[in-house]
Amino acid sequence: MMSNDHCVQPVTSTFSENNWNILANCWHPVALSSEVSEKPIAATLLDVPLIIYRTSGGITVAKRNCPHRGADLSQGWLKDDQLVCAYHGLHYDSSGQCTLVPAEGHDAKVSLKLRLSTFQAAERYGLIWACLGSEPRFSLPDWNPLESSEYQVIELSTEWRTSAARHTENFLDIAHAAWIHADTFAPRDYPEIGKFDVEQTAEGLYYEIKTMFLAANTFEYKGAVEECLSEYTLTMPYSICLKVTSSLGVEYIFDVATPVSADRIRIFMLKARNFDKDKPVSDWLHFQEVVNEEDRKIVENQYPAYLPLDLSQEFHIRADIISIAYRRKLSELGIQQEGGY
Repeated sequence: MMSNDHCVQPVTSTFSENNWNILANCWHPVALSSEVSEKPIAATLLDVPLIIYRTSGGITVAKRNCPHRGADLSQGWLKDDQLVCAYHGLHYDSSGQCTLVPAEGHDAKVSLKLRLSTFQAAERYGLIWACLGSEPRFSLPDWNPLESSEYQVIELSTEWRTSAARHTENFLDIAHAAWIHADTFAPRDYPEIGKFDVEQTAEGLYYEIKTMFLAANTFEYKGAVEECLSEYTLTMPYSICLKVTSSLGVEYIFDVATPVSADRIRIFMLKARNFDKDKPVSDWLHFQEVVNEEDRKIVENQYPAYLPLDLSQEFHIRADIISIAYRRKLSELGIQQEGGY
């Protein structure tokens, strides 16, 4: 469902006006497709409370509060292919237009001004994406393997108390693996990171590197170390595709951090593999949850929570070439350093 509406920064926003306006004109996932079925659900993006609901007209993403008396529309329900407000029963169609005010009767004419503020929305890769601004600055990431029958796919989501940029930089960083992931997939016997180059792309960044990792992300392969090829593709500002090629086959990790607020994010992660498709996905999912928890314990305690864009504020080593490139990319986008970034 597309809309010409665009949002105004909330007065209680945790972002600077500059950064909020830039991020509002980017695509961000706000829910898993599987979460939006027979009931409306609540979400928050850039401090903006949202309502998400599905009708025959597709997915609608709008401001969460009813324009009549500010009721929380996520307490409502769907009836006759429309969203019903729990407070006074106002009905809203897929475009956000109010079609019925029960207190005024079914034959009463409803003002065209009585409508929800809806935003650009797209459903792809098992995610609901939203853009609060008038024109997205970047396209949706190219995650086509998720739509291929060759791959088995799982999904997971979690929330962290940090900034979206801190999480994104951590996911792009390869040098930490042998230290905080030594118990899962990156043996500490292989901490050295070889030289690699970072390529600028139209939508972000790309780099590839060979690493000594476990052949696959499951505890079953503990101890089976081999040289794997890891390829990272960043779509600005926070979407990453990691492709890992090993002797077993290809595994993808698609990761994106949604800025709920300046220091709180929701992480959406989709994984795809073309091997071990006859084995329980529960083991595969559990393994990734353990890995994510290893990261969370470190990243939530980094100081400051925002990502310093002034490169002189932190010391850099050779392996930080990707982190430096990412920070510069944020600066080129116009993001300014602040609390939360």
